[in-house]
Amino acid sequence: MAKSFKFRLEPVLKLRAHKVEESKRELRNAANKRRRKEEEIEEKETYLTGILKSQTGLTKASNLQAGHFHKTYIRDEIKKLGKEKLKLIDIETEKRDILNVVMKDEKILIKLKEKQLKAYEYEAEREDVIRLDEIARNLSGTVDVLKV
Repeated sequence: MAKSFKFRLEPVLKLRAHKVEESKRELRNAANKRRRKEEEIEEKETYLTGILKSQTGLTKASNLQAGHFHKTYIRDEIKKLGKEKLKLIDIETEKRDILNVVMKDEKILIKLKEKQLKAYEYEAEREDVIRLDEIARNLSGTVDVLKV
């Protein structure tokens, strides 16, 4: 009975697979944060557009001044959110790069495992052929002895 294939680096492969899953989760979290920031920016821009369209007609100077300051505040907040979004994009890119490296490390071990499995299967097949050849030789030897 042939022994079964056992990959010696299986624990390392499991660790690498865990790191890949962890990196994917971190990338997903970073992408969600960026998406939420984009939605927040969009909400502010929609709000600002609504404010710009709504004010028509006669109003007091103090209301005009307050409206102007409010619009300026909203614009500044949109700029600030845009800068935060750029930082989140950088973080997301960094997480994606880390994921690529971790996936490459895992792929290397998977390829090594496949290569060792092929070598094991080749050796097992070779041993089977040798064993069958030996059995055939022994059978042919006994047949010759019986004929004599």
